[in-house]
Amino acid sequence: MKLQQPTATLTLNPSADVSVEVDYWRPNDKMRASVSRWDPGGGGINVARVMRNLGFDSLAIHTAGGPEGSRLNHALDRIGLHHRSIEIREPTRISILIAERQTDARFTLTLPGPTISPAECAACLAAVSACGASRGTVIASGSLPPGAPHEFYAEAAKMVAEDGGRFILDASGQALLSALKRSIFLVKVNQGELAEIAGRPVEDRAAVIACGRDLLSRLPLEYLAVTLGGEGAVLISRTEAAFSAAPQIKVRSPIGAGDSFLAALVIGFFNDQPLQRALDFAVGVGTAAAAAGGARSFSQNMASDLLQSLGRDALDADLQAGKRSGLPTVRLACRGERISKPPRHAQEWRAVMKLTACFKSKRMMRASGPLFVGRAGPIQRQRLRPDPHA
Repeated sequence: MKLQQPTATLTLNPSADVSVEVDYWRPNDKMRASVSRWDPGGGGINVARVMRNLGFDSLAIHTAGGPEGSRLNHALDRIGLHHRSIEIREPTRISILIAERQTDARFTLTLPGPTISPAECAACLAAVSACGASRGTVIASGSLPPGAPHEFYAEAAKMVAEDGGRFILDASGQALLSALKRSIFLVKVNQGELAEIAGRPVEDRAAVIACGRDLLSRLPLEYLAVTLGGEGAVLISRTEAAFSAAPQIKVRSPIGAGDSFLAALVIGFFNDQPLQRALDFAVGVGTAAAAAGGARSFSQNMASDLLQSLGRDALDADLQAGKRSGLPTVRLACRGERISKPPRHAQEWRAVMKLTACFKSKRMMRASGPLFVGRAGPIQRQRLRPDPHA
């Protein structure tokens, strides 16, 4: 089933990733490190970044707070990713990526993230609605920060469904279990997360497919993608199931490979590809990201080289064709219009305020700055704040 535009990714708990290098990593020793670079991180941001590298334009909606949030915004501006920043009170989390020069081993330290308020949660949903993505495609990916209710993704899915859009989710734990009660187009999980949902072990591919079909028969879910690590991935619908084996490569870093897989799978759905072909493409891109060192190091040329080496010429032709293969150019404003200040009581804003008790905030959200972010225009960033005058 083909997805519809416009498209936005949603990241409630992004990170400003600092990459450092040390000669060796040894306990109880003082190790001098050199900072190589700062990069934007977080599930939805990684998805948007890989989609952009594959020729597909989207809007990355994310929170940002404190000096770390400023670093995140500057990093997104530097790489040229269209994004919308939701200002929060507490600082954005930092992730530290450590590379050991002697062994090329990599270590990642990820902090839990800021505590966000109900008003800040509502502002994130307001941004999704205001850009028009709730009537198109919304991709929510990543963990929820402290303070965000477990039902946040469920409320986001409800809002998108009511507006006639498609909701795609990559999450885990209670946030995922709560969201599964809502209408969702696609959920991506790994084998362990599938076992948690099912409440029983899922040990092999046949068990994964059987469990997936059982869930699809009981839940308002159209597609289920299950990654199997080095084995590959499975994509299941109510009528068919596809499996794609992962190529054998030297994994440099698996971080971001799942986000890259999801980005490519979404593009496959936009191109209305058959399940098997969409899954092959997604597994190829995810593998390329793992070989490259993560989503931030992934490029279109890397995916193309990998697919050619695997003999998947048809998929590589799709990748190289770009717009000719059906990759849409996304206009990220409501009905393609430039909106300098949205109506205070517009329909999309009312939906945001009709949230469950976990979002009890009677203050309306207002936008400061233009809402339009176009492919051809300059990169603009908009911040949404609670309106103190409401």
